[in-house]
Amino acid sequence: MSADDLPNFARSARLIDPDPAFLEAIYRTAVTPESYDQLMALWQAQLEQAITGLDPEDLAAPPVQDLIDLSPTLAHFNTSLQILEKLGRESGNRALQSSMAHGGLHVALNGGGRIVWLNARAARQFGLRAGMTIERLPLAPAALERLRQGLADMASLAEVEPVTPPRAQLLTLQDETGLPHHLVAQPQAQPDGSLQMVLRSASARWSPLMADMLRESFDLSDSELEIVALMIEGMDLPEIAEARGRQLSTVRTQLKAILRKTGTHSQPQLLRLVLGLAAHLPMPGAATAAQRDVHFLTLKSGRRMPFHRIGPTRGRPVIFLHGMLDGIGITAKLGALLAGRGVQLIAPERPFFGSAQGIDPAMLPPGMVLPRDAIRLFAADLEELCTYLGMPDVVLIGHMAGAVYAFGHAALAPQRVRAIINIAGGVPITSVRQFAMMSARQRLVAYTARFTPTALPFILRAGIRQIDAGGEHRFINALYADSPKDQEVARQPEVLDILRDGVRFAVAQGYRAFEMDSFHVVRDWSSLAEASHCPVHLVHGRHDPVVSCESVEGFAARLGLRAKLHVTENAGQLVYYADPAAVLSAIEMALAEPARPAG
Repeated sequence: MSADDLPNFARSARLIDPDPAFLEAIYRTAVTPESYDQLMALWQAQLEQAITGLDPEDLAAPPVQDLIDLSPTLAHFNTSLQILEKLGRESGNRALQSSMAHGGLHVALNGGGRIVWLNARAARQFGLRAGMTIERLPLAPAALERLRQGLADMASLAEVEPVTPPRAQLLTLQDETGLPHHLVAQPQAQPDGSLQMVLRSASARWSPLMADMLRESFDLSDSELEIVALMIEGMDLPEIAEARGRQLSTVRTQLKAILRKTGTHSQPQLLRLVLGLAAHLPMPGAATAAQRDVHFLTLKSGRRMPFHRIGPTRGRPVIFLHGMLDGIGITAKLGALLAGRGVQLIAPERPFFGSAQGIDPAMLPPGMVLPRDAIRLFAADLEELCTYLGMPDVVLIGHMAGAVYAFGHAALAPQRVRAIINIAGGVPITSVRQFAMMSARQRLVAYTARFTPTALPFILRAGIRQIDAGGEHRFINALYADSPKDQEVARQPEVLDILRDGVRFAVAQGYRAFEMDSFHVVRDWSSLAEASHCPVHLVHGRHDPVVSCESVEGFAARLGLRAKLHVTENAGQLVYYADPAAVLSAIEMALAEPARPAG
């Protein structure tokens, strides 16, 4: 179907009538984040009813125009979006702020005392952005002076070969609520030989080893372990109840059970026990913690691309392309496997995610527009990164929505790509049936992106408002409500922390990242897959609630002999965290593939 056929196609779809309850929910959600789930339920009923008017197999039209007539409702969506934009981003409640501080604040300063990079947590926690000077850091005067001296000492270190490691210092920053956050500041070498002052959280961190020891020693349940983990983060009982979506009385009852099982008589005693245990255990990801660094590449366009090196310094490099909600976090077990097998992940932040600069439409080459050309533009960025790192041929991991970007790069630079690894990755959408097999929340967003893209900005922006207001748990729970296997994995404190960080990473700059990815993942991108001939390893969970195993098996059949399917029978979409051994096995098989011939 061509673009010229769109009007006839659209006329076959039903109108979405302005139902009074639905309109009320649109406006209520704009000012009350807790109403988001109710809005989504009403929107699902409206949209799925309207989709029955579409040709169920005709997906040829590009997802740039509404295929369902929104005209009676669109003005209300746009007005509510304007309200949300005028309200701005919320700083969130104390519970959310505490969870954001857990093990994850990260700020990098250049020798002149300017912020060159910061993660989403630090940006949100302190209202910072790249380019600000250290005077904007919420430091006491004495601490600020110590940091200035540390930067001066770093400048002298850059001129000589240091005999001893640079001295670290502890800094305390206060957020707008008065909560203190302790960060360790220490110079760190960059690939070009320069030094940066890196500030990282110094707080105690929950680890899988700690969880295993408490579970084995005291028979704590997963729910009880999560409460202990949140207490380590600094939350009190009302905050824990809010974060977990439980009644305060329920959390108090669970705490009594924890105290009884551990033989402690108060929260301070319990915390002393756990923190004492933490002192004798390695930190999460200890095998790679000292080797996980963020670096920067200034692209020809002038944008700065942050990229992360995760794993042993001299490990065999593999490019990791994150998806929409997963970020770049890894579990301690995967970190240990990377170290043990000598593999290093190089994970660039894609435009509009995390702290990566977005693409200015005014600076695009002639004829290019967003979001249509996002894959081509990122492929050019990735080509520059590979050249900078001296990687003539690469193995690409596409995690979830990152898959389409992996295939896009292979299509546009086939001589550069040795193999592709799809981990819980998307596949080309060739039938409405593939939407119907998705779990409810993902299906609703996919339907919106595919059939009513003009409604997508409001739906995404309202979801971000729920997250900002402390609704991360509700947001994540809604994603995996129909997947018991994923719920089991997501309840693990370490994985839950990674998922929360991934959500913050995705929404750090608003909804543009979602909007670009949604445009591509809901369409038939078979032409990209067919434009290259490199081997493809498909790592998938049998119970994936978003991209069914049936869809992946069909994709593998279309790829033919170049496809190798690896199915983890006891996992869902979170197979990357549930089965790291399968991930490493696929990486090693991909690295063993012969290099692509030049030219």
